[in-house]
Amino acid sequence: MFAAETGSGKTLAYLLPIMQRLMEIQRSKGGDIDDQIYVSPKALVLTPTKELSQQVMKMALSLKLPLQVSSNESISKTDFNVDLMVSTPVSLITSLKQRKFELGDIEFVVLDECDTLLDDSFASKIQHILSRFNITAGKKSPLSTSRSAQLVLCSATFPSYASDALDEIISMDDISTVRTGYLHRVSPHVTHNFLRVKPSEKIGELVQLVCKADRGPVMVFCNTKQSVKRTVKGLHENGIAAMSVDGGMLTKDRYSTLEQFQSGNDDIIVATDIASRGLDTKQVKHVINFEIPHSVSDYIHRCGRVGRVGQTHPGVVTSLVSRKWEVPVVMKIEEAARRREEISGVSANIKASHERRWAQKQMEKDYADGLFTS
Repeated sequence: MFAAETGSGKTLAYLLPIMQRLMEIQRSKGGDIDDQIYVSPKALVLTPTKELSQQVMKMALSLKLPLQVSSNESISKTDFNVDLMVSTPVSLITSLKQRKFELGDIEFVVLDECDTLLDDSFASKIQHILSRFNITAGKKSPLSTSRSAQLVLCSATFPSYASDALDEIISMDDISTVRTGYLHRVSPHVTHNFLRVKPSEKIGELVQLVCKADRGPVMVFCNTKQSVKRTVKGLHENGIAAMSVDGGMLTKDRYSTLEQFQSGNDDIIVATDIASRGLDTKQVKHVINFEIPHSVSDYIHRCGRVGRVGQTHPGVVTSLVSRKWEVPVVMKIEEAARRREEISGVSANIKASHERRWAQKQMEKDYADGLFTS
C-alpha cells in the first residue's frame, strides 16, 4: 500500500513495475498464449469512476509497450491476450455475471483511490471482487490454483476505516506500507484562501473570481448536482460561459465535457466530487470551492487539481464559506495549514458521512416539530 499527496505521480508508480513484470511473463512464454480459449487478463486496475478508468488506460497506452491494455467495457470474448484491464467495481461485477472473462490468471489487483473504493459506498462490492482471488498473504484461497494475486492499494488519503473493509481479505500486518511525509497535509506550494460570504452573495463573489484577467483555467466544486446546475445558471446569467460535470450525466457526455476542458477548448468547469479524484489537470490554475466539502478528505482531493507534478504555475484554492456546518471543517484545515501538520479526522467515507448528516438534520427537524422534548 502506498499513499502520497495528489498529483505526485501515483498512477505511474504502480503501472510501470506491473507492466514491466507483465513483459517479463510475456518474454518467458515467447509470445505463446498457450492455446488459451478464454479471456483472462493478467492485471486488474479498479477505480471508483469511469473517468478515472479512462485516464489510467490512456496513461498505460501512452507508454507504448508491447502489451494489450483494455477497459472492461471494450473487451470481447475473443480477446484472449489481454494483459492489463481497467474497470470500475460495478462494471466488473456485471461482466463477471455475463461470463465475459475469467480472473484465474490475474497476478496483480490494484485499488486506485482506495480510500473511496473501501468506504461504505463500494466496500461490499470490493470485498465481493477480492474474495474471488487468492490474494498473496491473504486469509482465504478460493481458487484451486497455486497462483496468487498481489494486492496494490494507492490513494492520496488512507483513513482508518479502509483497513476495516479489508479485514476479511488480508491482515494489515501483512501489507507493506509506503507513505510520503506530506500525506494528509495542505500542499505548502499552493495558496489557500477562505472567504466568508453570505449565501446570497456567493454567485457575485464567484463571478468576480472567474473574471480576473490572470485567473487561467478554473475548476469550481459543488456538493450536489442540483447545486452545480444552479451555479452554472448563475454564471450564464452574468455572461460567463461554463461547462458542468456531475454524476447524473451520461458517461459519454462526461467524457466529452472533461476532454474539452482538458484540451483547453473551455476554461471554466463546475463539477461535483466526481471530478475531484485522480484526474490529471495540469492546466488548472485555480480551484474554487463554491461549497465547502463535507469532509477534509474531499478538500484534499479537490485541492489536488492544482499544484501537480509538471505544473509550472502556482496553484490557488479559494473556498467560499457561508454555512454554519462548514466552519468546523474550515477550522481544521486552517489550523493544520498554519502549523504545517496533518489534517485531523481525514475520512472519505462518503456514504457514512451523508447518513450522519441526514440523521442530524432529521433529529433537528423532529425537535423543531415537537416530537422530542429536552
